[in-house]
Amino acid sequence: MCCYTPFQYETIISVINNYSWQPFNLTFDRVVCNNGGDGFSGLISFIILLDQPSQDRMFAFIKGLENVLAANG
Repeated sequence: MCCYTPFQYETIISVINNYSWQPFNLTFDRVVCNNGGDGFSGLISFIILLDQPSQDRMFAFIKGLENVLAANG
């Protein structure tokens, strides 16, 4: 959290720890393999992409969390 003051960091942690939400299911659309982009770095990662209904649920969750964070400074 290099971009936040200690007060902002504590506020973020407090909001996240106290955020009330209901669990929801996510389903996936596809997996993409990324070899680091240059093919030489040796780093391989798998990117798991959500299907559209799951994207919508995740967006709503994050939007709610962002709204609470903004309301708390």
